[in-house]
This record gives sequence, structure tokens and C-alpha cells, in this order.
Amino acid sequence: GQSTTEQLSRVRIDQAFMGVTGYDENGFNCGHAEENALKRFLVSRAGESVLLMDSSKVGKSSTFTFCTLDQADVLVSDGNLPEEFRMLCEKHNVTVV
Repeated sequence: GQSTTEQLSRVRIDQAFMGVTGYDENGFNCGHAEENALKRFLVSRAGESVLLMDSSKVGKSSTFTFCTLDQADVLVSDGNLPEEFRMLCEKHNVTVV
């Protein structure tokens, strides 16, 4: 919630690791408002945004979009991402691990 964001605003964040509910045409998403607010804050403040998402989440939509491909730095996945999505990541300079 807000108190978490306030506390984190006092800390330098080199890397932020965040789980992902899904990825659709709007970007990486999650299903809870407070989680969304925290992840948006982390993406805006972190030196590097690292997203954790297995291949089954590509094409899945949830309520809130917290990050676009332009805002992501690294995507950690299971190695089964669709080729089209991998190419999209490459186009936006997202390192896929």
C-alpha cells in the first residue's frame, strides 16, 4: 500500500524483481490495485526492472497494466516463449533470460 511506497521512496533501488500475472497488447499486468501501484512505483524508480514470467502468461490479461515493454529491462522466463514475443522483446531491448 501507500506506506510501503513511502518507505521505498527513501531507498535507492538498483534492481526490482517483479512477478507478472500476464502480458497482453497493453503490457505486463497484475490483478490487484495495491500491487499495481507498488509495481508501477518500482518500475519508475529502479535502475533495472526484472520481470519474472513463464511462457503461459503471454496473451493473458488482467485488470491493471503496470509496465510496458519499453519500461522493462530483463525478462526471466522458462525458455518456451513464443518466437513472436521474443522478437518483440528484442525490438524493445528487453534481455530475455
